[in-house]
Amino acid sequence: MVVSVVTIAFAGLIGWALTRSITSPLSGALQVARRVAEGELSFGREVTGKDEISELLLALKNMTASLAHIVIDVRNGTETISLASREIASGNADLSSRTEAQAGAIEEPLRLWNRSPSW
Repeated sequence: MVVSVVTIAFAGLIGWALTRSITSPLSGALQVARRVAEGELSFGREVTGKDEISELLLALKNMTASLAHIVIDVRNGTETISLASREIASGNADLSSRTEAQAGAIEEPLRLWNRSPSW
């Protein structure tokens, strides 16, 4: 009877340890996935081990690093587009003022010519 109780307790302990060794890393992977879904692209966990869960965590780590690089590239591209659009707007304003000046320069001689007597 005592042996049975000890065996059942030992089996329960092994079951608990085995379950914990699986659910704890999966919980960490779930936390990483939730943080990525919220826009947090830092990965603060060290990945150790060679099992499938470690491979999953490593894949999540690589994914967050790739997403962070994509965000940086998009941000840099946006800044480049913003700068280019400001330069285009400035060039358009300059062209508009020069066009108005040229139109004014052409209008004055035309006005004088229209006032002159016909030959």
